[in-house]
Amino acid sequence: KWTTSDDLYWGVQSENKFNAWYPATAAYDSFTIPVNQSTAVNLASADWMTATTTASRNSTVALSFSHNLAKVTVTIKEWSNEYLESEKVLSSLELSSLSGVMSYNSTLSGDNQAKWVKTYTKDANKSFVAIIAPGTYASATNIMQVYVNDSETPLAVKTRSNLTVEAGKA
Repeated sequence: KWTTSDDLYWGVQSENKFNAWYPATAAYDSFTIPVNQSTAVNLASADWMTATTTASRNSTVALSFSHNLAKVTVTIKEWSNEYLESEKVLSSLELSSLSGVMSYNSTLSGDNQAKWVKTYTKDANKSFVAIIAPGTYASATNIMQVYVNDSETPLAVKTRSNLTVEAGKA
């Protein structure tokens, strides 16, 4: 729900165009992807959405938002025997985002400056979530950094083949 303390005036034309975006700290045409998404609040603030509509004076302004980024969930299914049972603790997990800054001017594009994003722990040791830039990761590209048992040195995870992450999808 949007409220304002300013007066709102309808333009003189019969229809007016409205642009809207979320989160409020973003802009309609640009967004910096937060690199720390380790809390539920930080994760929600990474979900950049935009909407455009036209409406006349006596109609409702109906906005249908589109997600501009991609939500990725990593689920740990099993561990190898490299670690003792007591060492199988995932301290944190980071995902690579192909861009740190996104822009929208009739088409979505990024700055192609990859950033590591700290994920939100959905289920300790099992499930991690982050919102990243869409695009294609080439085969053998570092896509994930996994920190095990409070280690300061991450394990690098590479893609096995080209991997395309699509905007608006999870």
